[in-house]
Amino acid sequence: MRALASVPLSAGEIGCFLSHRKVWQMVAGSRDEWAFVAEDDNIFPSTPPASSARRIGFGV
Repeated sequence: MRALASVPLSAGEIGCFLSHRKVWQMVAGSRDEWAFVAEDDNIFPSTPPASSARRIGFGV
């Protein structure tokens, strides 16, 4: 993989990129109308903010 900057990517950065790319390939290849992608370290509130809840169709 070619570096995009003058500093080469580490093995961890390459692995992170490849896992993100795989998810986006899955989303693009899906017939679903929308997708929600989150990192593994996200923390979600027990009650989403009303603006977000309306956007995703969560019963508010």
